[in-house]
Amino acid sequence: MITFKQSIVGILGNIATTFSFLPYLPNFIHKFRGVRFENFLKVHFSSNVILDNRYPDKIRIDKGVVFATGSLITAHSFVPKNNKVVGIKEIIKSVFIGKNVFIGAKAIILPGTHLEEGCYVAAGAVVSGKFKKNCLIAGNPAIIKRSIKS
Repeated sequence: MITFKQSIVGILGNIATTFSFLPYLPNFIHKFRGVRFENFLKVHFSSNVILDNRYPDKIRIDKGVVFATGSLITAHSFVPKNNKVVGIKEIIKSVFIGKNVFIGAKAIILPGTHLEEGCYVAAGAVVSGKFKKNCLIAGNPAIIKRSIKS
């Protein structure tokens, strides 16, 4: 069941996604929603970037992060009621995006992901797990393709 607070947080998330053409407006809205920033004015959101609409407080973003068009970060998995295959419990895990990380277009960051400093997530990657600093991450499921010189 979605609470009233989660509904408001979700609506604000949709507003932030829609008005990405106004500089820093998404940053302010996401901070107000509960996303934890190291420095929210040092993060860039391109158009249609979605940060979890139910648990934004589980997302932590360091400075210098760039989100390309259509990228998605989710801190929870939605499980339909009485799902026999996955189970009936929703998974809720924190997500950490480190300093100077680039998230490519249409990339999906799943619950529990930890990206250290300087990671580059390729377009369309589906990322889950912990990744060390300065690496190129690509694929579905995403894997480290190579290290990047800092």
